[in-house]
Amino acid sequence: FRNSNNSFLYCTLLLSLSFICLAICLALKELVIKLLGSTFSFYPFALLIVSVFACVINGIGSNTIYSEKKNIALIKTSPIAYRTQINIKLLSLSIMSLISIALTAIALYVGKVLNIIESLSLFITVLFLVLVTITSILYLDLKRPTKTHKADFVLLFGILVPGITSFLSLIFFYYVGKSIMLYIPLLLTAIIFAASFIVLELNISKLVNKLEVNL
Repeated sequence: FRNSNNSFLYCTLLLSLSFICLAICLALKELVIKLLGSTFSFYPFALLIVSVFACVINGIGSNTIYSEKKNIALIKTSPIAYRTQINIKLLSLSIMSLISIALTAIALYVGKVLNIIESLSLFITVLFLVLVTITSILYLDLKRPTKTHKADFVLLFGILVPGITSFLSLIFFYYVGKSIMLYIPLLLTAIIFAASFIVLELNISKLVNKLEVNL
């Protein structure tokens, strides 16, 4: 991270994710039940809330790694291979996100917002969405390390992608069934993550070698 303040903010937001999402979901679920009835699944709404917060927070975290010249110089002069350095960053962010999302899914289950299957599906789907966000922002940060509009991209990406996923989940529930609602978005996000990870891995060396040109 650029400095200790950014690191503290990122960790604080991750730790508070479960409390924020549980409070919002509990309040919103009452409204959804009143408007749509108790038989209507709350899962798409919970997925939207958790994924938006998680993706935006992790997008900010991913965007603070390579944005200063001294960090770029360290990457290029370190005896550790470029790919190893990037993968360590990716792994550290992923582990912290996994813990935060797992706690959030558990909180939603304990709070009786979702059942056990829905909570597990939400955990895996949001985790894949967050991994897509992390790999995409890392790629962008390597490709354009000094661009000032990346914060807007993080915000747009963190809202648009979860929004589309949750909308698909809602459509599948309404027209196909609950099981499809849970598993199809999960599968789609897994495929998107695999594609984004492959693109990042294939381009790491080329992107790092071009960093000086992009400064």
